Amino acid sequence: MTETCEDGNLLSGDGCSSSCITEPGWICTSVVGPPEFSTCTPICGDGLNVYGEGCDDGILDGKGCKDDCTGPYNGYICGGGTPTTAMTCAG
Repeated sequence: MTETCEDGNLLSGDGCSSSCITEPGWICTSVVGPPEFSTCTPICGDGLNVYGEGCDDGILDGKGCKDDCTGPYNGYICGGGTPTTAMTCAG
């Protein structure tokens, strides 16, 4: 299997898995290896609530979660959501 990221650790859940594969809900820079490593950031608006996102319901429509995924809009309550399931919001 070909590496798609290299973040310099063997932890999963930070965008680059322990086997150096980009995890769902993340985008990582290409593998460059030491002394430089991949940078992984959550994909806002994909519906997967991964580490670093306060709220991601998968809908960038100004309702439910903020369009920058930092949290819910005022008046909305959002819950659930994991790295593999979507968050839901009600307002």
